[in-house]
Amino acid sequence: MLEVLTNELLILASFVAGIFIVYWLRTFDVHEKEPFSKLALVTLIGGVISIVFSLILYEYFDLLGVEDIENAFGAMFVIGPVEEGAKLITMFLLMFLIRKEMHEPADGAIYMACIALGFSLIENVFYSINSEIPWILMAVRLLTATPMHIGFSVIMGLAVYFHLFHQPNWKALVGSYIFASVMHGVYDVVAFSGAAFIFILAFVWVTRHWILTILGYSAATSPLRKSLKEFVDSHKPSKHTGIECLKCGDTDDKATYRYEKITFQKCETCDHFVTTKASLYFMSRQFGSNFKSTKESLKTYAYRAGQKEGNSATIRDADFISHKKKIACFDLDTMDDTFEALSRQAEKSLPRFIRSVLHN
Repeated sequence: MLEVLTNELLILASFVAGIFIVYWLRTFDVHEKEPFSKLALVTLIGGVISIVFSLILYEYFDLLGVEDIENAFGAMFVIGPVEEGAKLITMFLLMFLIRKEMHEPADGAIYMACIALGFSLIENVFYSINSEIPWILMAVRLLTATPMHIGFSVIMGLAVYFHLFHQPNWKALVGSYIFASVMHGVYDVVAFSGAAFIFILAFVWVTRHWILTILGYSAATSPLRKSLKEFVDSHKPSKHTGIECLKCGDTDDKATYRYEKITFQKCETCDHFVTTKASLYFMSRQFGSNFKSTKESLKTYAYRAGQKEGNSATIRDADFISHKKKIACFDLDTMDDTFEALSRQAEKSLPRFIRSVLHN
């Protein structure tokens, strides 16, 4: 009875973790968010289908006499190719469900991430149920195996999007599959070797950076992306209580621009724009395709955005940001240049050979 209850709680824990991770993935779909229900459904159905396919393929290898696969050969030539192949097949099978939602590169990446997430969550349950330390193993796998599965597969989602919705590109599909399989195999080789947990966490940290790079590239190349100036020109503001302008001190009601978690206002006295530090973070995601540290990226790229003297003052100068009041102000042209530079950087952050294959 206790074992049954434990198993049920493990399944529930995996389900709850899945909800939070789907929500987290959705935050990167900044230009046109996919329905949460559709993402959750793809996670569930995609996880089941990809697990079933992988089990069928493993059975085929068993018939060929390849049974011991927890070694370097098995990791590189069986586990990686089998599990990534199962996810890729599942993506195509679920196209009837998601085709109408595929409007930009991020959609391909995020839906593939959901399939990989579903695969990992089900796998986590199987491993944990059969473990002597089920809760510890579940926690460890959520911290390591789950982000790794997403990291392995997300590039295939981009390849599927470009193949189906731009022009057929079998080279990109095959290349992304090989890339995902090799990444998966290398990780399993490290895991099978009994490497120190801190080394595995370092591997996961690098993979997280890779996931953010893919998602940043997807946002930067989206046909739905608007620049900050385009947003201002197309948006009709309304008057709201004014944020203090750090440029001129004006505190009157101001024309307010809002979009999801973004709020900024125009100061009629000096024509600067004002916002909160929190909103500045979401602006860098929305208009700069920047999913990494806003503080560091804006410090790094603000002065590179254009050739104007004092460009970096928009963010770095104490006259333009108050850490105590948690507010900031900016010149529209300068900030627009900054975000456009960040988007160009996000696009170029994906290795050139991968970009050339995707768009070949």
